[in-house]
Formats: sequence, structure tokens, C-alpha cells
Amino acid sequence: MTFKEAVATVQRFAAATSSVDSFDDLPKKLPRMEYFLSLLGNPHKQYKTIHVGGTSGKGSTAAMIASILQASGYRVGLHTQPYLERFTEKISINGEPIDDALFVELVQTLMQTVEKLKKSEYGLGAGFYFQLSTALAFQAFADASVDYGVIEVGVGGEFDSTNVIVPEVSVLTNVSLDHTQFLGDTVEKIAATKAGIIKPGIPVVSAATQRSVRSILRKKAASMRAPLFFYGKDFSDPQCPVRMLGRHQRVNASCAVMAVKLLKHQIDEAAIKKGLASAFLPGRFEIVR
Repeated sequence: MTFKEAVATVQRFAAATSSVDSFDDLPKKLPRMEYFLSLLGNPHKQYKTIHVGGTSGKGSTAAMIASILQASGYRVGLHTQPYLERFTEKISINGEPIDDALFVELVQTLMQTVEKLKKSEYGLGAGFYFQLSTALAFQAFADASVDYGVIEVGVGGEFDSTNVIVPEVSVLTNVSLDHTQFLGDTVEKIAATKAGIIKPGIPVVSAATQRSVRSILRKKAASMRAPLFFYGKDFSDPQCPVRMLGRHQRVNASCAVMAVKLLKHQIDEAAIKKGLASAFLPGRFEIVR
């Protein structure tokens, strides 16, 4: 199998389904994903994770968190979505996308497991592309023996294929109208869905500003006994340069810094400064000469 054939193999699942799961299939989605991963040996349980959701800024915040952790000496996997030019951008280790040969090997391995899943009681269901691409990242990180996997939510939160992890910290950057045909037509409905990534006892960081949204997040966090920290109330902008351009990136950076400070492993200020000064994702106010 060539790299081009491997990408086509994965993407044929995107062509065969809608952009997100059908509503009828939602109750089966996470059990299907958990079963799929169990067939692979539960790669997502072999390293610590940080879960990053929200409406906008997810990718940038995740990249900053990964960069800070790498500057601290950890081996870090970063899963973002979608990609800009090459599929392997979605799966990077210590700032570098996995190489083509490794991607081909991963696809060949996982496709054997996909056949087992297809014949099971779960089947593949709608939107399997997202589950397969997420599983590829989980497996790549396990094979690379990363210390941390920084995982960006795809769509929503509660039923997203990434929501099988039990992270060290959850991040909800902000909440506004997005994917309204699937998540709801008000920020409150969307907030309730995105709050689905909040786990029992796991600290939550958010830059959401709307009073109604904060209320929803507070209630969800309280029900989970999860400590909740809001931008502008519990933490503020980092006092160091941020490579990514734009005022909004300082808000994202503040979430990233707060998230790493909540980890059991102590992250020092030097690593935070180095990480924010080097964190980068293509296309985010990127200067091209």
C-alpha cells in the first residue's frame, strides 16, 4: 500500500457518510468506539491525555499545550482536526507529523481490526471516518510511547469519537454557534453538548464568557464534582510572548497555561515561555512571504 492509497482508504469512509453521525446512531457511537479500541488493546489508555473542546481556538490551544509539555521534556502526541494539506498533520509527535511509512503501517493494521468491527454487533455506523482517524492517532501515540496525548475534539463533545478518554484536564475554549444542524440552534444547547467532555473529578478550564453558558458549565461541573476555572475570573493572560498572532490567541494561551498548571507534573515558567514562543499551527494568521 502506498501513502496515497492509505489516505484514500481512510477517506473513503468520509465519502460514504455524512459529516457527523446520524442522530439515530448516536447512542451506539461511544460504545462502538470503545469496542473498536478494545480490539486494538486500548491504546488511548497507555498514556496521559488532555482533552480540548470548544467552538473555536481548539487547535491552537491544543498546539500550545503540546508545545509547553514538549518544552518540559515530555514526549507528546498532538491530535488536531481537520488537516490543511496532508492527512498526517492530524497526528504529530513532538511537533512533527508522523512519517508516511508509519501512516501506511498504521492504516494496514487498523483496517484488519475494522473488518472485525464491521462483523460485530456494532457495525461501522455513520461517520466512521472520524472514529477511524481518531483511532489512528491513539494507536500512533501508543506505539511511540508518548507521555501525553493532547486530543482535540472534532464536533460537539458528548458524542465525539474522542470522548472515550479520561484526561488529566479538560479544556472548553469558548462556546458560540457552530454545527447548529447537529448540535442545536442556541449557544445553550451547544454548551450542553460540549460540556459532555467534563469527567468526574477532572478539572475543567474555560474561556466561555456568556452568563448562560457559564451557568450550564457550572452545573455540569458540579454534578461531576469537577473543579472549574474561568478565564477572567480564575486566571488571565500569560505574561510572556505568544508566537501565534491575534488577541484571541492570548486567550487561547491563557487556557493552555492554566491547563498545564493543573497537571500533577509540575511545569515550570521557563517551559511555559518556551512553549508559547514556539507553538504554531499553519493557517492561523500565518505570514507567508
